[in-house]
Amino acid sequence: MLKYLLTTAPLAALLVACSDPVQEAQEAVNAALGIKGTTEISEAVEYPSGVLCGRYENFDRWGESTGRRHFIYFEGEVNTVPNQQDRLVFCSETPRQVVEEDLGLPLTGNTAKHTAAIVADLTTLSEALERYYEVNGGYPTTEQGLQVLIKQPSGNQPAANFPEGGYLDKLPVDPWQQPYRYEGPAWGRVKSPYTLWTAGADNTPGGSGAATDINAQQLKYLTFAAGQP
Repeated sequence: MLKYLLTTAPLAALLVACSDPVQEAQEAVNAALGIKGTTEISEAVEYPSGVLCGRYENFDRWGESTGRRHFIYFEGEVNTVPNQQDRLVFCSETPRQVVEEDLGLPLTGNTAKHTAAIVADLTTLSEALERYYEVNGGYPTTEQGLQVLIKQPSGNQPAANFPEGGYLDKLPVDPWQQPYRYEGPAWGRVKSPYTLWTAGADNTPGGSGAATDINAQQLKYLTFAAGQP
């Protein structure tokens, strides 16, 4: 689930011999950061979801601390730079409640099926955008839009190495039959975030319930919380 977080590290081989979650987290932090030296874990709390949250502090060979920082460890992956919302959701006894009440994202009631469909669509589009990035060395521009995933653009902004059949057969639409919105990164080929979202049932920014805006950056919270009781 944490694959959407900023810094992760696969640890299947590394953790074979580990059984203590704090030790696993310590090994994960070292592997993710390529740390050489001593790492200490403190304030570690394991939540019912299986997430371990805490702080890590690294000491160099001269015994100097590099500072204490937060981490989140879950299912063999570690986030060494969690933001405030990451900690709010993942380091919680009730992540579903946090996602609904604190982030305002609908997971229950009449809008639940719409949210599930949006999560599936945004995941499909995000994966296609990553494939596009791998081939072209950058995400589509705002002018190119999501159409570049299914059709080679003409004019001044062609997409190099466009694969036969495109990156998707067709573009999904949201549950209210509106196209998903997209804005390309501000910094061209630098891998900075794009914006991908639906404006909800009213197709207008803002709103609550069925009218809630949901974006691709929130997928990690929705996917994680949906799997919790």
